[in-house]
Amino acid sequence: MIAAQSYIIDCDHGIEVGKLIQKQENSVKPIKIGTGVWVAAGAKILNGVTLCDGS
Repeated sequence: MIAAQSYIIDCDHGIEVGKLIQKQENSVKPIKIGTGVWVAAGAKILNGVTLCDGS
């Protein structure tokens, strides 16, 4: 179950100093959400995260 206003974001931009963000490569990593997972309202789930079954 995923509640309202939750964010699931599988990518991020680079953080190289002196280089425009739009010129930097994106970092993309999978997000794994198991069965029976409850995601609370307003939660932020970022790239590379694994939520195990029942969590």
